[in-house]
Amino acid sequence: MSRVVVNEIEAKVGNDITFNDSVKIDTIKGKTAAGSIDVVGEGNGTTTNLQQGLAKVWCNHQQDSSFTVHDSLNVSSVTDGGAGMGSPVYTNNMSDGKYAVAMCCNQVNYNTSADTTLGGSNSSSTHTAQAINTSNAGADSSYMCSSVHGDLA
Repeated sequence: MSRVVVNEIEAKVGNDITFNDSVKIDTIKGKTAAGSIDVVGEGNGTTTNLQQGLAKVWCNHQQDSSFTVHDSLNVSSVTDGGAGMGSPVYTNNMSDGKYAVAMCCNQVNYNTSADTTLGGSNSSSTHTAQAINTSNAGADSSYMCSSVHGDLA
């Protein structure tokens, strides 16, 4: 195997550099702004920002019988907040509490909420994932899933 060590690669003609096989890399960093990489989307070639499209936190936890985290990303633990409520504690904080949370649970006739009259809201270090039944009361679910999109601190 050959190895080439250089500081910069410049295209000989045009602006594109192509590879004949997959590129294996550990870190991608924007050239103009370290935290900004645009990806060309499908269809009409519109770009989207890679960092904004990635989930910064996700968690799948069980609320009924045993309060258990099944799998997660950027979550150190989940705090049991009572009937139907669990708050994932982030390993790396968000920049503030203004981010998007998507949630679901596997119970029939249940809804999920991030901020209701039962309590719960977003902060830079956690959000409240809440399952509520048809009577609008907190009710434990065997699977509660949530995903967070926004800016890390």
